[in-house]
Amino acid sequence: EDKAIWEDGEEMDEEVLRMQTDEIVSRARLLDNEIKIMKSEIMRINHEQQAMKEKIKENAEKIKVNKTLPYLVSNVIELLDV
Repeated sequence: EDKAIWEDGEEMDEEVLRMQTDEIVSRARLLDNEIKIMKSEIMRINHEQQAMKEKIKENAEKIKVNKTLPYLVSNVIELLDV
């Protein structure tokens, strides 16, 4: 898959050689903007992933408490019945 991306390199070189300087600068700016957008997207996804991990951790703790709670309640009832 990566090879397919770089195989067009020769065509790209010829295209760049035919371009005017301002066109190259314009393309470079567009690429920089795309990079910034992608970096912000990565940051957003990482933040979302961290929030999901925290939610999962909280839910796992709730499940653990809910599993032990019935035993605790039954023990308290047994103590009160005595």
